[in-house]
Amino acid sequence: MGRKTDAPGGCRAFTRQSFEMHVEYVVQGTNAPEKATLYNLGAGGMYFETRKPLSAATELSIRLVDYSPDVHGEYEFYRGRVAWSGQVDRGNGRRYGVGVRFLEKGAHAMGPGRTAAGARFSGR
Repeated sequence: MGRKTDAPGGCRAFTRQSFEMHVEYVVQGTNAPEKATLYNLGAGGMYFETRKPLSAATELSIRLVDYSPDVHGEYEFYRGRVAWSGQVDRGNGRRYGVGVRFLEKGAHAMGPGRTAAGARFSGR
């Protein structure tokens, strides 16, 4: 995969696949899943938009809500760190764009609604 330069700060190590889908994320140290919209996904990270601001370096567990291995690849669950975040204007209320760098990927939940990182997500 080649380098992309469409990330804030200049370079991205991996090409990302663009599509729009729902995700849930859980901030480390909490149990409340939040909803977001994913816009791109690659081997090293993802970009999603949410209604809540997130600080850089925040660790998250993320689940692709309508995951399909044929469309979205091998992994359904991710643990990552917020690389950057900022307000975006899509005309539908206040939204925050979030760039996430992956720390861990997982194909399946570990137990009822739990990821390998221990985050609890809502039912499928």
